[in-house]
Amino acid sequence: MPLAEALRLALGSILSAKLRSFFTLLGIIVSVGFLVVVVAIIQGMNAYVKENLTGAMIGTNAFQVRRSPISVGLMDDEQLKAIAKRPLVTREDAAVVQQALPDAQAVALQSGWPTPVSDVEYGNRTVANVLAFGVTPPYQVVQDYRFAYGSPLADPDVRERRYAVVLGWDIARELFDDPAIAVGKKVRVAGYELTVKGVIAKKGRVLGQSFDGFVLLPFSTFESMYGRRKTTVVSVKMTNPDAIDEAMARTEEAMRVAHRLRPGEANDFTVDKADALVVISSGSVDGARSASATLDWLDAHGHQEMVRNSIAVINAVRPRSGKVDMKKVVDHFSRRCRAVLQVPFDPHLEEGAEISLDRLKPQTREALIELAAVVAAGFAGAKRPDAQSG
Repeated sequence: MPLAEALRLALGSILSAKLRSFFTLLGIIVSVGFLVVVVAIIQGMNAYVKENLTGAMIGTNAFQVRRSPISVGLMDDEQLKAIAKRPLVTREDAAVVQQALPDAQAVALQSGWPTPVSDVEYGNRTVANVLAFGVTPPYQVVQDYRFAYGSPLADPDVRERRYAVVLGWDIARELFDDPAIAVGKKVRVAGYELTVKGVIAKKGRVLGQSFDGFVLLPFSTFESMYGRRKTTVVSVKMTNPDAIDEAMARTEEAMRVAHRLRPGEANDFTVDKADALVVISSGSVDGARSASATLDWLDAHGHQEMVRNSIAVINAVRPRSGKVDMKKVVDHFSRRCRAVLQVPFDPHLEEGAEISLDRLKPQTREALIELAAVVAAGFAGAKRPDAQSG
């Protein structure tokens, strides 16, 4: 049939049933419009996670070299003893990683767990319970920090053990009202007088939580104030997510050579990132059963890899509120998930309202920060390689 004839018949059919044609066209317009809106919302959520949540916590395209895994489930005594015997990650290890990854955007050394919490003082003003991190300058690149005022920490600050400090936006605002005047002022952190070198631009509140309440110290100064941490960490930032797997393999090889490990000998370090589903469970029988059912559904629908790479978070119930054996709950999830974290009972979390970090117990804040690190380290999107043994 000629095209002109087909068009004439189609137009005639439309004109002969105007109401039906109108509603058909309306349905198509509404359907297409709804699809466009849904796609826009999904893209907006992805952008929010990538640009806000990822940048606020750990930066993008990153992985870590650690003394112990980012997070562990239930380990027996022998495994814990083996990890305890591992050497601390050092500046020399960071240099080894840097040499193995000349294409890395940044390789940084940072203090690990336990993260100290200190009062920060200026004049008659005090900000209590501030997280203090010891870092080398590239850490500021790994975290995608932008500076509103002043300048970042630099190599001479670490090399000369200078008493300098970089303030998060909230700390600068609470101490000085106007963060712009903070640079060059003397503040006290844990009783030590430090000079403010810079103020990090405000990251704001992400999912109801502020990521501006911390201070950064030169790594050498941090260790002179607080001592060496048990889990000093090398953080690596690559230029794109596709490079992470290959970079992790090169890092493992270089670290094994540097630590003089024989073929077949277990690693005395961990190269790790998190790329996982987070499953939340209360420390009760019903909560564990519900979370386990989620994993069962994923297993049954072809998402076995997601289950293996998932993170189980167990919120402890009120003490003496039941006879649940938490070790059995942790053991159950550690057999199915890549990592298991326990969040201690906290009356503020029990309220079920918006969470205020200032009202959390220090142990709870530490657990949530560890969870943030575990989750955000894997936002690059690359698949996680097989974990090292030990």
